[in-house]
Amino acid sequence: MVKILIFGCTGLVGKVLIDLIKARNFNCTHITLVASVKSKGKKIKVKNIEYEVISAIDSLKIIDLDIIFFCSSATLAKKYCPLYLKNNENCFIIDNSSYYRLNDSVDIIIPPVNKELLKMGKRIISNSNCTTAGLIMAIYKLNDFGIKKMIITSFQSVSGSGYSGLNQLIREQQDNVIENPEYCKQIHNNIIPLIGSLNSENITSEEEKLIYETRKILKNNNIKVIATCVRVPIDFCHSLSVNITFNNDVLIKDIRERIESQEELILINDDIITPIDIKDKHEVFVCRLRKDNCLKNTYSMFIIFNNLFRGASLNSIQIAEGLLKEYFNN
Repeated sequence: MVKILIFGCTGLVGKVLIDLIKARNFNCTHITLVASVKSKGKKIKVKNIEYEVISAIDSLKIIDLDIIFFCSSATLAKKYCPLYLKNNENCFIIDNSSYYRLNDSVDIIIPPVNKELLKMGKRIISNSNCTTAGLIMAIYKLNDFGIKKMIITSFQSVSGSGYSGLNQLIREQQDNVIENPEYCKQIHNNIIPLIGSLNSENITSEEEKLIYETRKILKNNNIKVIATCVRVPIDFCHSLSVNITFNNDVLIKDIRERIESQEELILINDDIITPIDIKDKHEVFVCRLRKDNCLKNTYSMFIIFNNLFRGASLNSIQIAEGLLKEYFNN
């Protein structure tokens, strides 16, 4: 009898999460849907049952929750997650915000690579940044060769900013005036080499997340990571150009074997693949794997994935499915 709560159910990540709950027939007996006050009272059907959206304040009255999907901002995670834990002593929280990722006691879990961490029984589980998720899926098993350095350029779709990013792109395509735009520059027919805020070293907060989370998940603070994150004018899917140097001698066939052995990761050997090709796919895709002839033990690859699946909602539902098996006899 598993009872779940989805905080941020009307946002882009929350909506996709609900779709996945239906598509994967996630085993729960009751769903509490939480959103902002303006969405209070809205009806949403999940698995043939119509649920009414309630406010965050009202949701704090519920005391028998098992799993909470937090699909909102770090600010709200900081405010509400401790209250949910206090009111529901045995519940698990799967946090999609960045709030708990910096906490050394909270694991960042991407189930295809490190689901064994669910056995630790920690009540808060952090979802990774969407860009980190795609990167880690592709390189996790390559860490066996000793990753020394990575140079990464990301090409991130507007859905990474939620509905506000999507709406800005659509309105600009229609030549409509935009009030309170999501981005500092026009995104239609443009790219923006700035995601998040800049620090004193001219590194963005998105780049900081990618660097920190990669080292944390790989358990290696010595990896040198140089990242440039770019917003691009497509609706869905993030892409990464990755140049990776190893400490040890490694052959391209060994890299291929490791990539092909990773579940939910697909290597395209003799062709390219683009965001439009994999828009509805759950897997992470790698193409253009090649040796870098300028540097020893260095290879390049191109990674593509749907950011709302691997980087957010799919990752969350897979974590929850793991919790069901581990702690709820499902």
